[in-house]
Amino acid sequence: MEIIYKVSGMTCAGCSSTLQQKAAKLKGVEHVAVYLIDGIMEMQINDKFDEQELFILVSKLGFTIQKEGERKEDIQEKGKENTSTFGYKQRFIISLIFTIPLFYITMLHHHLYAPLPSFLHNANNYALAQFILTIPILLVNYKFFIDGFKGLFTGNANMFSLITIGAISATVYSLFIMFRINIYPENAMQVVMEQLFFEAAGTVLTFVTLGKWLEERSKHKSSAEIEKLLKLMPEFVTVKDGTTWVQKKLSALKVGDTILVKKGENIPADGEITVGYSFIDKSAITGESLPVEVNVGDKVSSASMNTGNAFEMRVEKIGKETLLSKIIQMVKNAGRSKAPIENLVDKISAIFVPVILALSVLTFVVWSFITAFTTGFSFATALNYAITILVISCPCALGLATPLAIMVGTGKGATLGILYKNAEAMQSFAKVDCILLDKTATITEGKLQVKDVLIFDETLSKNELLSIIASCESQLKHPLAECITSYVHAQNIECTNVENVVYSVGKGASFYYKEKQYLLGNAKLLKNFDIALPDHLKTFEDEGKTVILLANEQKLLVALTIMDTIKATSKEAILRCKNMGIQVAMLTGDSSRVAKVIAEQVGIEKVYSDVLPEDKLNIVKESKKQGKVVMVGDGINDAPALKEADIGVAVGNGTDIAIDSADIVLARGDLLSLVDGMQLSKATSRNIKQNLFWAFIYNVLAIPFAAGIFAWAGIFLTPWMGALAMVLSDVFLVVNVLRLNYFKGIKQVKQKRKK
Repeated sequence: MEIIYKVSGMTCAGCSSTLQQKAAKLKGVEHVAVYLIDGIMEMQINDKFDEQELFILVSKLGFTIQKEGERKEDIQEKGKENTSTFGYKQRFIISLIFTIPLFYITMLHHHLYAPLPSFLHNANNYALAQFILTIPILLVNYKFFIDGFKGLFTGNANMFSLITIGAISATVYSLFIMFRINIYPENAMQVVMEQLFFEAAGTVLTFVTLGKWLEERSKHKSSAEIEKLLKLMPEFVTVKDGTTWVQKKLSALKVGDTILVKKGENIPADGEITVGYSFIDKSAITGESLPVEVNVGDKVSSASMNTGNAFEMRVEKIGKETLLSKIIQMVKNAGRSKAPIENLVDKISAIFVPVILALSVLTFVVWSFITAFTTGFSFATALNYAITILVISCPCALGLATPLAIMVGTGKGATLGILYKNAEAMQSFAKVDCILLDKTATITEGKLQVKDVLIFDETLSKNELLSIIASCESQLKHPLAECITSYVHAQNIECTNVENVVYSVGKGASFYYKEKQYLLGNAKLLKNFDIALPDHLKTFEDEGKTVILLANEQKLLVALTIMDTIKATSKEAILRCKNMGIQVAMLTGDSSRVAKVIAEQVGIEKVYSDVLPEDKLNIVKESKKQGKVVMVGDGINDAPALKEADIGVAVGNGTDIAIDSADIVLARGDLLSLVDGMQLSKATSRNIKQNLFWAFIYNVLAIPFAAGIFAWAGIFLTPWMGALAMVLSDVFLVVNVLRLNYFKGIKQVKQKRKK
């Protein structure tokens, strides 16, 4: 059983790692994952799980927890995040107002000899002025201290614990110096110039507030695509009530209702057009900018916009069952999922803060000894380096490096109609060795048309033969069946009564009509019954046509030829894949002749023809021995192969089966988006590596400088410098991640060039 909780109070990767490790040890917990970015904890539990034990654990760690609500509550949580962002902004502005004069009278005066008012030339006044300017900064950022002490007292030290220790230490020691100069006034001005740390406490808190504000802004921006999708749902809908139309709230809509969608309105639910025709813009889901024509009988989905005539539709799915809701949930799950590389980061993050605390204490002790045996013991010098280590270390960079990139990458993918099910799929998609492409509805449009009707026996009329065929096909579920029944109905031919239809996968069906057995399928089916076929049927296959045959127990009666059209972008997409060094092969149930024609047109050399669904599964298994395999299909009859592949990619308009069976869904149904998906995954993986490299190298280089290792060469840092470096580290990471928002798909690049 899966259960999801909302956790508040986590401040860095160490918090999420600690909670995840301790929650995993609770009785009845089979799996747990904690996500820092959106404060979510997902758990797989069994009957032995005691929720009260979880609540006690979370409380001891200093966090708050509640079960995740429905979408309405999710939106409310978004509002809370926005409030939090607003709070950080206000706190930063207030802090900055007092930090600027504090920085001026300390750093600029001390190092650049900036002029001071005459009353500050007195040591007591100078110290008091710093104290007065620091107090508002401490007060407005009191929550840092609450979170920091909470982490220390619960044994879950976090980033704010480091900041709290540094700021409190600097303030307390500075207060001690203020009292000391009144008892020992000798060289008072020099003492306060060199040993007061009020500016360290003030500037550190100001810079940290700035960093948190920027972090929250980046988190909010990275989830903006989901918010855009949510806004596509109208508040009111026009519903048919008897013979009149009435306005109802979206929440009152029911399955089976008939609704009117006017020009410029977003479709509020999934359903089928019953009256009228129009054009709809599906760009919000597929990323395709060109409107699509729809008519009576066509399926339409929520979040699409009606750009043409008003039409009536019957509601088939509402709420969580709609395509939009499933896509939103898929994007959410992908954004909050963890890439495999995060396992290492979690382990490091769990010990990062304790290690920094230990290094800070060690630095204080070492510098105490160094000064004692050289220039004379200097508490201020030792404290300076100890505080600088606390504030320069950046656990946030480690924690944000991967999840923020995943969230932005999956959000960007959604705008291009590329839906990643999880972070692992996105990371794996960046490195592919082999792509196996199903033919129908993947390479081709999947819009089959009957081209020829060849009669070989005139005992039965053409209309009766077609009626028999349509009657059998109407009981089957595959693309060819739908094509044939649509063709027969278009001829105004009614279906007849056939019985005992038995379908054989990959071959066709046998059935009874007027107590006689008939066969309907391909050549393989008829050969099993020793029914002879004329040689000239092979010429149709040479033209890329699929041949469907109807026979009785003795002979062939009629042949239908069916042809599909190749998607306009398939050839270019396949060429791009090959240029990336990826082997491309085609799988199809069609005969080798038909398969060869299609393959030659799109530039594929390796072809598997006459394959059954189980054959596709075996081909995937065999191909996996040579490297990482991607299976691309329409998500219907390819489900077993999609699941077996290293990465299953469903091409289509985001059908339920596609979303369930694949790791990635290409909602646009365009193979160029397959290339876009791989390129976006590569860009995201590259971004993650850059972020992690920066996070590690920053801490590896910054901490030794902060510890004063290079002080002998006159190179050293003060706490405010450390805090500024920490913020700049966060800013660099956030800016690098947000670059993913500028990723453009192949079609977008082409459109830009045309302009």
